[in-house]
Amino acid sequence: MSRCPFHFFSKKSGGTATGSSDLLSQAKLKGTGILDVGADLEMDQQVRMIGLTQEDMWVLHAVQPLITEHIDEIVETFYQSVLDVQSLKKIIEDQSTVERLRQTLREHLIEMFSGQVDADFIAKRLRIAEVHQRIGLAPKWYMGAFQNLQNAFLQLIHTNFPLGQNSLQLITVVSKLLNFEQQLVLEAYEQENERQKQMQYQRVKMEVISKISDVSEELSALTQQTSTSVRELMLNSSEVQHSFRHSFDKSRETQEMALRGHAKIQDLEQRMETITASAQMMENSVGQLSESARQIQTIAVSVQEIANQTKLLSLNASIEAARTGEQGRGFAVVAGEVQKLSDDTKHTVSRISDLIAHSNRITGTVAGAIHEVRALVENGQKEASEARHVFDGITESMRSSLNETERVKSEMGSLGEIIDLIGSSTVKVTESADALNKAANHL
Repeated sequence: MSRCPFHFFSKKSGGTATGSSDLLSQAKLKGTGILDVGADLEMDQQVRMIGLTQEDMWVLHAVQPLITEHIDEIVETFYQSVLDVQSLKKIIEDQSTVERLRQTLREHLIEMFSGQVDADFIAKRLRIAEVHQRIGLAPKWYMGAFQNLQNAFLQLIHTNFPLGQNSLQLITVVSKLLNFEQQLVLEAYEQENERQKQMQYQRVKMEVISKISDVSEELSALTQQTSTSVRELMLNSSEVQHSFRHSFDKSRETQEMALRGHAKIQDLEQRMETITASAQMMENSVGQLSESARQIQTIAVSVQEIANQTKLLSLNASIEAARTGEQGRGFAVVAGEVQKLSDDTKHTVSRISDLIAHSNRITGTVAGAIHEVRALVENGQKEASEARHVFDGITESMRSSLNETERVKSEMGSLGEIIDLIGSSTVKVTESADALNKAANHL
């Protein structure tokens, strides 16, 4: 390799600095360099802020042979620290080879000290940041590795330029160069991250918009179906309420009819009780009539016996009158009349007996009929009582049915209100879905 351009400033004999001129003056005489960041005002401000100047470009170009001479040592030191980190080692093995990256780093570092900071220099640093971003190298590892690289440069300067004005000046220039390099790469990192975030944001945004649109469309379709169902339900509810009202009215009419029937049964029971009482009175009267007929029959028998005795006496009187002759003629007439009266009485008694017998037959028939009427009335009372119990059950059942119908009617009213509320909510959901879809389209 060629001799170091600063051999006249630094000798490796005993570590003592020699030479009379400062580093900048010698670099200005021996080196070249360009500092041109173009029309980028912000980058120009960055350069001005760290104090990177055209003179620094001369120094960097002058020190390039020294870097080239020790480039293998610098690269080895750099990768020794990098390969100690397993995650970085895996990235290297997955993306390339250590030897290939060594060669790339050699060219990169030598170019850094070319004294050429221009658009091409900047573009290469931005590409480096893009590659680092693409392979997943986190900024922390880049900065850590860069620090090791800076340590290697400072160690090289310290070894070749013992402490003094030249050493301090060279360290300052190298630090400014490395700082500018880091600014470029980290800014590119940040821009690339922002770009990736924006891309991710746009992807997520489009996915969200798509999902929101799908959901809003599904929601809109669902709400339309729900609205249709609610309308049908409201119509059915109205019909059911109408049916319930009709059923309620019919149930009330049936209850009123049952109450009227119950009242008629009670009235019938009262009439049957009256008939029973009347039948009992008739039966008692028939009994009394039978007793009177019996007594009359007894009297008729007595009268018959008296008539028989009278006839016998009239017959004896006629015999006695015939025996006395003319003197007994008037007594014979009386005796004849008495006999005639006895015959008439006997005939009358016979007719009375016949009438009493006929009356007894009729009384027996009436008594039988009264007994049958009493039996029928008793059966009627029993059936009326059963009918009354049935009507009581019907009346109670209708009362319970009316209460239940009234409760269901009230619940149907509440259900109608709920259906109306669901309809209103469905309309609001539809409006919200439309608003959500519009909002998604404006994201």
